Amino acid sequence: MPILDCTVTTCHHNVDERCSLDKIKVEGDMANTTEGTCCSSFKPRKENRFMNVTGMPDAESRVECEAHHCKYNEDCKCQASNIGIRGSNACNCKETECGTFNCSC
Repeated sequence: MPILDCTVTTCHHNVDERCSLDKIKVEGDMANTTEGTCCSSFKPRKENRFMNVTGMPDAESRVECEAHHCKYNEDCKCQASNIGIRGSNACNCKETECGTFNCSC
């Protein structure tokens, strides 16, 4: 499982730049660039509310990946040793991206 770093601090699942989910999903089946990807597991954090985290953050997470052109994608699973999800001020999943994406085309 890759080490997952996440700078999407507006996501409900983000705790100290780690994801509290044990599995995320990256979309972008036709992506040729990082900007063509997104984390579909993103859930906006509600302001002024106690954070009800679904799990404790872990450095490693399973990453399902639909970015078929990424060199790290093997059978829709990310094989990179380290993956970075970006989008610090995201309001929805389309404003996030996989910073590790590397086009194999």
